[in-house]
Amino acid sequence: MKRLPLLPTLIVALAVPVMIGLGIWQLERAEWKGALLARLEANARAPLIDRPARLEDALGFRRVRTRCREVEPREPTAARAVSGQAGYRQVIWCRDGRGEPLLVSVGVAPAPTIRVSVEPGTAFVGPLVPRSDRSPGDPRFLLVAEAPVPPLRAEAPPTPDTIPNNHLAYAAQWFFFAATLSAIYGVYLRRWFRASA
Repeated sequence: MKRLPLLPTLIVALAVPVMIGLGIWQLERAEWKGALLARLEANARAPLIDRPARLEDALGFRRVRTRCREVEPREPTAARAVSGQAGYRQVIWCRDGRGEPLLVSVGVAPAPTIRVSVEPGTAFVGPLVPRSDRSPGDPRFLLVAEAPVPPLRAEAPPTPDTIPNNHLAYAAQWFFFAATLSAIYGVYLRRWFRASA
């Protein structure tokens, strides 16, 4: 009986279990992401609270009230107002003197040259949006102020619905890759044995 081709068999024997393992891992990630989104949606519906001294990831999308005792302006970034108009988010670095700082979006301007001044001691209310694109040392949350600083317009805050959960699709892709490689290997073996007969 002719032996199986060594290199193709070794590649398939290693690759297929890895692909199946990645698919299972994506299924587990989908379950984790579903629970996370459910928690964030519950946070968005929860009552307003005063900003805790310690900001934890579990506070994502929770509406909080904070008072900025120290204020430092940041460079404007692209954003969209509640009205749907594109503009430039005016952001301040906000310290309340009790814990890590927050970034606060104080509103959206139609042009980056329009700047507002925020007085120390100003209070803001809005959802705590987790920042996935932050630099090391930057605050973990952006508070999107529900009442903008005049003459700025209120920013349309992100919601938990904007967070994708594509892990089921990724799992299906890995299982499909494993099945495709197995099918290709099967065709290859049939031709291998025919050629050697």
